Amino acid sequence: MIHERINFTEDGRVYMNTYFLDYYPQKYYKNGAWQPEKRPVFLILPGGGYGFQSDREGEPIAMAFNAQGIHCAVLYYSVMEYSRMPNPLEDVSKAIWYLREHSKEYHIDPNAVIVGGFSAGGSLSSVVGTQWNTPGLAERLNIPARGNRPDALMLAYAPTYFLDITNSEITDEPRGIVLSEKAGELNTASRVTSDTPPAFIWQTSQDQIIDPHNALAYADACYRNHVECELHVFQYGLHGTALANDVTDYKAPKDINVETWVPMFMNWIRKQFHY
Repeated sequence: MIHERINFTEDGRVYMNTYFLDYYPQKYYKNGAWQPEKRPVFLILPGGGYGFQSDREGEPIAMAFNAQGIHCAVLYYSVMEYSRMPNPLEDVSKAIWYLREHSKEYHIDPNAVIVGGFSAGGSLSSVVGTQWNTPGLAERLNIPARGNRPDALMLAYAPTYFLDITNSEITDEPRGIVLSEKAGELNTASRVTSDTPPAFIWQTSQDQIIDPHNALAYADACYRNHVECELHVFQYGLHGTALANDVTDYKAPKDINVETWVPMFMNWIRKQFHY
């Protein structure tokens, strides 16, 4: 595995950890190649209310999808007082372009850059999915046209049409300034267009923080704009369940059905990118 830290700010505040599968010199085994020349990459955005980044929604997710045969990277984007837009949008744009610009070096398929996140990370994934083409954004970051557009999105219990955190059972968690300002950029369901990337969306109806209607609203916007979309709403499971197994949710109430989102999402990736 190629595990590196890529800094996007001079002070190291914004950075990306890579979990790239090695490309081994031993290319053939018996009847043919045992490894592809290039693989999709899953850029993971942990949640945390734009105030911090949840460890459970970072490296454990990368490990799970490495085991499925794709590259991963975890982006630690701008939070707290730095979370005011467009900072987080620029962070993800830089990371997407870095993956494409270095795709040959790391055996990444530059046409299979998937951005996905959990809770606030899912919110930010939908922001870049709907606003990657904000006028002046790519030019400001010296990114070629469409160089920061994701090829697909994964939204897990993500707020997409309003942000109401008053029902949070965790009142002592830090929250980013972008939430208190109720930035219009976060109302992404209303910003879906025909140029928005395909999306895999999942949510639980038991979520005590993010209303399931967020997932329904974004999926509805995709259908109305003829954007490919797959939606799963599980009956049980609390907010922040991540992998929904003992790796990320030890001793917490969970439903075995929810953890099936991993193979379902992987199957969706294979169909989307013929991988």
